[in-house]
Amino acid sequence: MKKFMKIDTIEKTFSKTLFGVTGLAVALMMAFGGAVAANADDSTTTADLQAQIASLLQTIQSLQSQLAALQGGKTTGSVSGSVNYTFTTDLHTGSTGIGVLKLQQALNADPDTRVAATGAGSPGMESQYYGSLTANAVSRFQEKYASEILFPLGLTKGTGYFGASTRAKMNALLAAGATGTSTGTSTGNGTG
Repeated sequence: MKKFMKIDTIEKTFSKTLFGVTGLAVALMMAFGGAVAANADDSTTTADLQAQIASLLQTIQSLQSQLAALQGGKTTGSVSGSVNYTFTTDLHTGSTGIGVLKLQQALNADPDTRVAATGAGSPGMESQYYGSLTANAVSRFQEKYASEILFPLGLTKGTGYFGASTRAKMNALLAAGATGTSTGTSTGNGTG
């Protein structure tokens, strides 16, 4: 009985922390929006602010995944040992969506292509945003399978672009169970 009470206390504490962080993130986004309007000639660019917002959103998503795990529900950002997905669209830096999340999960299933060891993008903390960490992991994946992905295209270094040949190799590995165990289908919108 003590164990259940302890888990309940942890869940309540985590929920309060999650709501606090979410409120802080919303407040920061509103403040950044006001700062941009008030300081049009400031050195902070819109791209910088968008990157900061994306980072905050990743943190929120990670906290939500951790909360769901504590509550015994499914998490959208954990590596479960299998990636049930078939990639049908190209992905690149700036892409968003479930396809990016599934890509990060598949990459994280192999220590050689892990997106990150800790923090955003690491196993259990995958996101739906294709940033530089994902691009670097895709490059490592491409170089690991260079004879099938890069060499036929006359390339020797990974590009970080998840295009047709990279997608075909990942789908083949997923179907064979090399980085996951099954295939599903994507009805992606072309962005993720």
